[in-house]
Amino acid sequence: NIQLVSGDGAKWIQACINDFCLVAKRCIDPFHVVQWATEALDEVRRLAWRDALRNPADKTPKKRGRPKKDTTAKDLKGSRFALGKAPEHLTKKQQAQLEFIAKADKRLYRAYLRWIYNLSATALRQPN
Repeated sequence: NIQLVSGDGAKWIQACINDFCLVAKRCIDPFHVVQWATEALDEVRRLAWRDALRNPADKTPKKRGRPKKDTTAKDLKGSRFALGKAPEHLTKKQQAQLEFIAKADKRLYRAYLRWIYNLSATALRQPN
């Protein structure tokens, strides 16, 4: 009589479904979908931070004086909480961090947009 089985990505769950619930379909629970998407986004953030450490942007001054120190790596490292929030819950500072990310690292910003899409799509599937 069981039609749907919800769980994480563990392989043993499928084995149990095959043995005990032959007609059931497997569903991944929304909690784990959001967890996996968040972990993937954080991995992209760490990669962007490492890249910024290895290859600082050229900050040569337009006129004279010392070149400005590149703070891209520091700003990316401090963006974890901004990246972990939905746009409607961002503070002004976090909104500024996301605007900086959009300019500084397109790969990370694209990952953030995919995370937001995943989060909203998962929320839409939730029953009220």
